[in-house]
Amino acid sequence: MRRTALIAATILAGGLCGLPAASATPSDAPSARATCSTHDGTFTPTRVDLAELGSHGVVPVGRSANGQMGSPPLTTAGKSLVGWDTGGARPGADRGTVALDAHTWPDGSALGNQMLRATGVGDVLVLSGGGEQLCYRVTKRKVYEPSRAPVNKIFSRTAPAKLVFIVCSGTRLGPGNWTTRTVWYAKPIA
Repeated sequence: MRRTALIAATILAGGLCGLPAASATPSDAPSARATCSTHDGTFTPTRVDLAELGSHGVVPVGRSANGQMGSPPLTTAGKSLVGWDTGGARPGADRGTVALDAHTWPDGSALGNQMLRATGVGDVLVLSGGGEQLCYRVTKRKVYEPSRAPVNKIFSRTAPAKLVFIVCSGTRLGPGNWTTRTVWYAKPIA
């Protein structure tokens, strides 16, 4: 439990925020606008449909030696990708947190910026991969100072299945350093 708290605190403290990029390119992938359906077991997500923000590629991100969750590449293409924490739950698991992240950029052009402007309670996020899909409904949106985030709640391995989507927010203090994190909590739709 203490290790989980330390890892999650490290994740929230810094690893999720992007650096400036040369230019912005919107996602070229058409929105799947998938309907919610059943799934058989767990799967590895490769796409996420984010309501009116469209469909985005999901890339697996591991953890650094100190437990920090990775993030999508710091490239123009990476600005519209979503990172999936391979150290957490897989979509379809009965318990635990499916953790996702996206970059926030100072010029406002990354997916995280778009989510801050448009994603709210009630929105549906659809994860898909390997012919499976699972829908989640956003139940709350919270803003935390990194040192005050309830990391055991956000990154639980034992709680009922949920999804969290984390982006840096607030004021940018420097490369990869923002004053707050915005976390969307979502529950699977049966």
